Parts: sequence; C-alpha cells; structure tokens
Amino acid sequence: MGNNLKKVIMTILVLFVITALPATSRAEEQKQQKPEESKVTGEIGLSALSAYIWRGQELTLHSVVVQPTVTVSYNGFALNVWGNLDTRPYATDDSKYASQHTETDYTLSYSPKFGILQITPGYIYYALEAPYSGASDPPDSQEIFLTLGLDTILQPTLTT
Repeated sequence: MGNNLKKVIMTILVLFVITALPATSRAEEQKQQKPEESKVTGEIGLSALSAYIWRGQELTLHSVVVQPTVTVSYNGFALNVWGNLDTRPYATDDSKYASQHTETDYTLSYSPKFGILQITPGYIYYALEAPYSGASDPPDSQEIFLTLGLDTILQPTLTT
C-alpha cells in the first residue's frame, strides 16, 4: 500500500471514530437538567435574497426575493410554513406575472431521539402559483423525507 492510501485510510478511520463519540458535554448537560414539561414553541424568520432558484432555474432578475417562514413545534412534532415573494418577477417573454407570491411550502415532521440517534420522518406540500397572467398554476408537488442524525461531535446526518 502506498503512503498516500495509508494516510487516506487513517484519516477516514479517525473521522469515523470522532463522529461516533457521543458529545459528552451535551450528554452531561441533559443528565443534570430536570425533565421539562412539553410546551409549544415557535420560530419566525425572514430572509431577503438576491435570487429565487426553483428546480435549478433562476426565476428572478434584478429584484429582491423575500422568504418568510413560521415554525410551530410541540413534543417532537413540527409544522413549518415557508413562502416566496419576488419583488419584481419576470418572464422570458413579454408576459406579466400573476402575482409576486410564487410558492408556499407546508412541512410536517416528527423528530424523536433514541440516545444519540435522531430520526425525522416528514412530509412537504409545495403549493405553486401561476408564473404569469392567464397561465394555469403549475401542478403542486409533494415529498416524503427521512433524516437520520447522530448527536455527536460533528453531528453527521443522512437525508433521503
């Protein structure tokens, strides 16, 4: 075996060991904390971006894209609503857009933890708007996903 191959194998082994180690400080914190009552939590966010990329296509030109999001969580369950508003939508031809609101996504997920393993199954509904006046709305889309994660130093995750 060449020296470079040995270095690569050793690096992979070291990274594997590091990611497999539990985050001891986080585990100790959890042991010291009293179990909390389940309560509803929420998060509100707003992003202002220079482009809206939809399925690999840039659908903005010289505009600001505003993307609000709201998430409500309870006992491992989460509901998220995300929207996309384009301040100056355009079409490649002379068509005018039907509205500046182009997409709303609804995501429902559940994230239980089993020791250092976290499993998150979920469902997303993509509600799409017509790209220009007189056009019909594109077909809405749906997605089911599964995320597996480890609560370790590097917190590796796998999503399908």
